Amino acid sequence: MTPEEKQIFIRQKSLDGAKIDWTIHAIQEAFHDGFQQEEIESALPNAAIIEDYPTRGRRLPDCLVLGFTPAGRPFHSVVAIDGDHDTIVMVTVYEPGSEAWESDLKTRKKK
Repeated sequence: MTPEEKQIFIRQKSLDGAKIDWTIHAIQEAFHDGFQQEEIESALPNAAIIEDYPTRGRRLPDCLVLGFTPAGRPFHSVVAIDGDHDTIVMVTVYEPGSEAWESDLKTRKKK
């Protein structure tokens, strides 16, 4: 699945109101950073893929997205595509920090 196909799938499913599965890890991380599941889900139609991950060694095709909550707060989420079940899976959610990300929140800082 290409990044463009992933982007379309994520946007379409989130706009259609499809069920979004959350891993326990994603729920814990979102809670830790003060995010509500609903605000993340409502932001997915406008989220942009900033990193695409290879499928080798991964159960589902996934990618890292940058989104903004309705209040304008940025978040990153690893989103997996479960095509067999026609579902989006939230793998993790966190607030990107300046220690790891450039000011555009799309570029990792070089170590």
